Amino acid sequence: MSEFKEETFTGDPVEIDGNRYENCTFENCTLVFKGGGLPALINCKINNCRWEFREGADRTIAFLRGLYHGLGDNGKQVIEQTVEAIKRPM
Repeated sequence: MSEFKEETFTGDPVEIDGNRYENCTFENCTLVFKGGGLPALINCKINNCRWEFREGADRTIAFLRGLYHGLGDNGKQVIEQTVEAIKRPM
């Protein structure tokens, strides 16, 4: 795990798995999450960046997409409940 404080990341892909970012700024970059260790993004600013999910994270999204589209109303309900759980504070 790497720790970054008050740094600015611009333009390049940033693999965030397992890292801690505090008071950092991300500008015009791609934030990459592979499904490894959870990153900590504390009081960071994200400006005009995109998210890219790879490896385990990408497979998880594909699985959830399959549930949503493959199980009819039951699958949609599972995904909607999951999204509601995500919205709750930690």
